[in-house]
Amino acid sequence: MIESFFNKYKKIFAGIFIIGIFCAVVPVIVGCGYTYLCEDDFSFEGGAADAADVYGSNVVAAAHKMVEYYNVNQGTYLFNYLIHFIRAYTRGGLPGFHFYMILNAVAFCVALMVLLKILIKDNTACLGASFAIFATVFFHDEYAKWKRAFFTGIPADLII
Repeated sequence: MIESFFNKYKKIFAGIFIIGIFCAVVPVIVGCGYTYLCEDDFSFEGGAADAADVYGSNVVAAAHKMVEYYNVNQGTYLFNYLIHFIRAYTRGGLPGFHFYMILNAVAFCVALMVLLKILIKDNTACLGASFAIFATVFFHDEYAKWKRAFFTGIPADLII
C-alpha cells in the first residue's frame, strides 16, 4: 500500500526533495561569498607565504607544512595541504578567498550527492537521503556554534 502510494507520486516527492535541497544548500553557498578571515586564518596565510619563500615552490612548501601538521596536529591533512598550496587570500584578495570558500561548499555538496548516488541507485530515494543529510547539516538551530565546523573541523568545545 505505502509502496504503491510512493510510486504513484514519485515525481512529486522528487520535486519536493529538490526544492528542499536547494533551500538547504543555496544559503550556505551564497553565505560563503561573504565570509572573511579571522584569528588563525591569518597565520595560515602568512605561514603559507613564508614557507613558499623558504622552499621556493608552493608544491614543496605545502607538503612540508602538511607533514608539520601531521606531526603536531590532528586530521585535515589534505585540507592543510590545499590551504598552503592555494593561498586564496594572498593571491586573490578577498574576492579570491570568497571564490575558494564557495568552491569548497559546492565541492562538499557535489561530493555528497555523488557518493549517495553510488550507494543508492533509485533517484528519488537518493534525493530524499540528500535532503535529509543537507537538512541535518545546515538546518539545525545550533548552527551559530558550528559556523567554523563546516570548513575547519569540529572545534573541541563542541565535542565535550
